Amino acid sequence: AIPRPACSGGLLRLELCVEPPADGPLKAPLSGRDCVLFAAAVTRSADGDAPPFPIAYHASGSCFTATLLDSPEVRVSVRSEEVCMFQMSPASRLSETKPMADAPEQWKAFAEHSRLVRA
Repeated sequence: AIPRPACSGGLLRLELCVEPPADGPLKAPLSGRDCVLFAAAVTRSADGDAPPFPIAYHASGSCFTATLLDSPEVRVSVRSEEVCMFQMSPASRLSETKPMADAPEQWKAFAEHSRLVRA
């Protein structure tokens, strides 16, 4: 099930089924979905060819237990600060572009409460 010993000191990628924490899951601030880990940002378009820049950001996580997909009897305790989000499935992401005036109220509230720079 695990191709490399846990003590190898190298990176290890596991495909897991996540179990909700005992105190309940977190809520992703933009999608409202249950989760154990999230990073959310609101960006503003820049002038010209410059890339958009972040105006609001917040990330959070909780410790959780997971089982290996190919060996469900194996349970892994995970600390959220040791997790790196990459190659997430499209169902796990939310990305939309729209004017702030047309954004849902919870997005506007997130942008205000998690603002990086106050003008």
